[in-house]
Amino acid sequence: MRAVAAAVALILLLHPICAKPFGYKSYAQFVVEMKAMAAAHPTLLELYTTQERHKLPTAGTCGGSPCQQWVMRLTNRTSLAEQLVGGKSSRPQLFISGELHGDEWVGPHAALESARLLLANHKRSPWLAHLLDSRVIVIMPMANAVGFAGRTREELGVDPNRDFAFDQDPSRCMVTVAGRSMNEVFRSHVFTLAITYHGGDNIVGYEWGDRSHCHESGGRCTSKGRASWISADNAAQKAVASAMRDYAGVIPNGGEGLYRVGACNDPNIIYPVGGGMEDWAYGASWHPKGVKCTPTSFGGYPATQTTYSSATHRCPNFLIETADNKIPPAGSLGTDEDVMTPGGKGGGHVTRNIRLALVGMDSVQPYLTWSKEPGMGAGEPITTGQKISFGWAVGGAYYVDETLLQIAVVDGSGKVLSTRKSRSQSGFGWLKDVKKWSGKGLDGGGNYQATVSVVPIHGKHPEKLWLRVTAEATVDAAWAKVSANAAAGENHPEAHLTRGRTDASWRQANGNTVVQGQTRWFSPPMLIPLAPTTAGGVVETASSHPQSVVAQIATSLDDSAAASGGVHNPKTGVDGVAKLPHTIIDPETNYTTYGGIAHQVYEHMPNSPIYAVQSGDTTSIGFWAIALWVAPPLIWLLWHRRHATMNVIAKIAKRTSGGSGGSGHDGYPSGGYSGKSDTPLPRMPGGGASPVYSKPLASHNEV
Repeated sequence: MRAVAAAVALILLLHPICAKPFGYKSYAQFVVEMKAMAAAHPTLLELYTTQERHKLPTAGTCGGSPCQQWVMRLTNRTSLAEQLVGGKSSRPQLFISGELHGDEWVGPHAALESARLLLANHKRSPWLAHLLDSRVIVIMPMANAVGFAGRTREELGVDPNRDFAFDQDPSRCMVTVAGRSMNEVFRSHVFTLAITYHGGDNIVGYEWGDRSHCHESGGRCTSKGRASWISADNAAQKAVASAMRDYAGVIPNGGEGLYRVGACNDPNIIYPVGGGMEDWAYGASWHPKGVKCTPTSFGGYPATQTTYSSATHRCPNFLIETADNKIPPAGSLGTDEDVMTPGGKGGGHVTRNIRLALVGMDSVQPYLTWSKEPGMGAGEPITTGQKISFGWAVGGAYYVDETLLQIAVVDGSGKVLSTRKSRSQSGFGWLKDVKKWSGKGLDGGGNYQATVSVVPIHGKHPEKLWLRVTAEATVDAAWAKVSANAAAGENHPEAHLTRGRTDASWRQANGNTVVQGQTRWFSPPMLIPLAPTTAGGVVETASSHPQSVVAQIATSLDDSAAASGGVHNPKTGVDGVAKLPHTIIDPETNYTTYGGIAHQVYEHMPNSPIYAVQSGDTTSIGFWAIALWVAPPLIWLLWHRRHATMNVIAKIAKRTSGGSGGSGHDGYPSGGYSGKSDTPLPRMPGGGASPVYSKPLASHNEV
């Protein structure tokens, strides 16, 4: 047996050799891989070109065929009906541009590999599944297709990032096919957040960056009057950019350090431009510097195409200068090992920008998720006097102004018999402390807990009653406060990212998409059966409490609540109960339905990715075929030379197990993205774990 263990240990030691490095691809290779992804995931990925959908021209040839601007639209289309408001989709939308300058190559590859990671792990990682199930992610890996194919900055001599309808001469914008392609994509969506990858520096920048919000000298904004250039959404922009920096991390082995973060009109960040995509995406729907373009190239482009609705251009657009070298050495791009872990073994330029993109995807909308179950088996009822603890976390948010539990007793028809609230808490959402994703998941910030005890009910009720528990939060209220140093006339936030979570009256629609403001966010409800206290089908016990009180909140909070900055503010009452997510209960099976999908009691509802991403081996089948082929002779050799190699075996076994029995955080096996790290993968908020989601992440290069 020791020989077998040693053989396995040797295989595991060889396993890192099979981590697949990221490499540069040609335009044609991009097209082949995007088509393969779309064919493998038809309900998750829609692939099209702006030439076929929007009838745009081509700017030249790429590898012998006409250059086309390819668009990847990722979302779980089978569940879109769950997020309808007034017949329109309220699913938040994010845009990622791989490049506008054709000689800046990290971005296109990071964009493509971000899509691959999501698709390959939709059934393995609850968090990545949540992103695909609850967001629309639109990616243009090669917006400047002809520039990418020819490895040149411009499109036919024109800089695409001076070609947008903002702070530009009307005759000099929408000249390029790259600009028009992006314009048509924006016109048909309502993006909440955007990411645009570039190269040549090491920054995460945000608006403003145009010439009108700048006192320019020598090609840079100066500090003169800079206090009046701050955008009205600066608080939101700075929070998201900082989280992107932290989760992206550094390039190992002496490469680039953490991204510098700041507004693009900060002279320490970058230079101002007219016609930049960043300011256009953020301000063209509402700011007076937006223009109507009248180019003559490619037979012209109607000015009506740059006449925008109030909804389409209100997204903070994060400029990512990915590396000092616009095309860094291929060996510095990283590998598919430990992709989700800053500082992981596969660290590199592509790897860290995948993580950065994930922050953007998560940030577009708040959500609540359960991180701790009551600790009983599925369907097991609560008995009188029993205390049960709940844990939850707040995702997609940075500061939790208030969070609490809404608790109701309901009968088999869903009728609410009584309600209570837990005391309120406040603190950080998990994006605020994103660095804690490294290795051990989220411990502390963003973790909330409360304990509920059940007391007898007075009167007669049906035998089957349920405790319905829903976590609620308000978040990021400070984003709504505009700095006194904001630019003149910009007196309130304008971005969907800000208004969508701080202003319930905010409503912006375009086509079949709507952004509806909301200030209270809810988890999917958890239902737990209440045990009857007497035989005969009714609960019939004496109590000093009136009938309306059947549950009370324990007087003490868990230590983790205090650690997250919890405040004590007991509240009771029935306000807001009507707004709780509606749940239909089948009293015969103890199943609940929510969003059209049935789950047994204690199994959490759709779009509630609460479980750990379990580590484990994820290498391709080819590696294991080789391993199985070489294992028998290796085992035979070790067995017949066992006495001579015993010391080596012991050292190998010790190195492999670390002397800990192979167990990691929360008792799950240690391992990274490919199952080899000494620390577990980042978990969903709260760090909870369950065998319901126990599959490891797939190989990042799985189609």
